[in-house]
Amino acid sequence: MDESSFASPILASGTLFVGGDDETMHALDARTGDTVWEFRASDEVSSSPAIQDGVVYFGSFDGTVHALDAATGQQIWSVDTGSSIHSSPAVVDGMVLFGNYGGTFYALDAETGAERWRIDGGVQISSSPAVSDGAVIYSDTDGVVWAVSIADGSVLWSFQAEGAIFATAAIGDGQVVIGDFANQMYALSLADGSVDWQLPTGGPVYSSAAISEGTVFVGCDDGNVYSFSLDDGAVNWFLPTGDQVRTSPVVAGDQVIVGSYDGTIYGIDRGTGEVRWSQPVGSSAAVTAGGGVVYAITIDGRIVAIANA
Repeated sequence: MDESSFASPILASGTLFVGGDDETMHALDARTGDTVWEFRASDEVSSSPAIQDGVVYFGSFDGTVHALDAATGQQIWSVDTGSSIHSSPAVVDGMVLFGNYGGTFYALDAETGAERWRIDGGVQISSSPAVSDGAVIYSDTDGVVWAVSIADGSVLWSFQAEGAIFATAAIGDGQVVIGDFANQMYALSLADGSVDWQLPTGGPVYSSAAISEGTVFVGCDDGNVYSFSLDDGAVNWFLPTGDQVRTSPVVAGDQVIVGSYDGTIYGIDRGTGEVRWSQPVGSSAAVTAGGGVVYAITIDGRIVAIANA
């Protein structure tokens, strides 16, 4: 890419989809890195795409959400929300769910872009939605976590964290796990938002957590990658890196893969926290993995494919 990228890559059907500050959504052959197609939006793309039923959905910083044919990049529809979109969409029950900087959370019809419902909260939404059991969970920069009915947008519950929230919630075993900028991690009941556990970290938590087999993995601005027990928040291990960890970890088999602002991608043993392998890429990078390959998108716009040993 010609400019920086802060969006996480998405791998689907052998194609890697990623947006960047070059105002372009790129579709690349995951095996070769060759361009399949490019779609030029009218502003930078920091929203990671969602792909479902052959359609790519993403937002751009001019406030427009786009739906493209995943095979060709041809635009199917677009909707101008009037405020910047950083939130990555979720697609569920025929709806595209996302928030914008103006504080509005939208549910649009996936086929047409028509509005199904909206919530006008007035507080910036940078986080992406997470969905489970008929509820969509999102948060705002005032530190409020919202649980909303997917069907009609009615509020099921809300929770006030101690600091601003930019991370996306992770959901597992009936719990909602999220960190804030007041150096706190929370596990909330998906049913009613009550606190199952809360614990301090060594710095703000910008990274979205990953949950797998009863374990929470998350990065922190203190430079550590943490492994917590989902049941009670007990620390299993932590791995110091050389700088902030703001990208979200990916669980691939028995490894946790994550990028650090020290410019390195780490493949970490999920059980012990030991580094299996590391690859310098020069700047922080968001990652995804599939087919024995780790794909890293660096914030300076480079795309790196790494064999996952």
